[in-house]
Amino acid sequence: MPPVCAFQVPAVYGDVSVVDERFVETAHDAGIAVHVWTINDPGEMHQLLDVGVDGLISDRPTPLVQSYANGTAPGTGLVETALAATAVRLLTVVGLLLGAHLALHGSL
Repeated sequence: MPPVCAFQVPAVYGDVSVVDERFVETAHDAGIAVHVWTINDPGEMHQLLDVGVDGLISDRPTPLVQSYANGTAPGTGLVETALAATAVRLLTVVGLLLGAHLALHGSL
């Protein structure tokens, strides 16, 4: 088992593209998931999903939920679509609750 379960990285750092097919493939070969932040552009969301990332962190998940709901997201079978849309909604709620908690209390 690898010492980490996921790389959480930006898609780009300065002029350097961090996440590409090779990065994702290498991480997956090592048993490590790839989560990319902060992705707010629907086109970039789809591009990263096409590359095979395991998770996207976004301030604006609604376009991704909509693309799963209408079946236009990459790799969307019926079951995968329903599960992914539910997961994105749940993560959105968790993010909103954490944000509200931080705003009220200043820390976790």
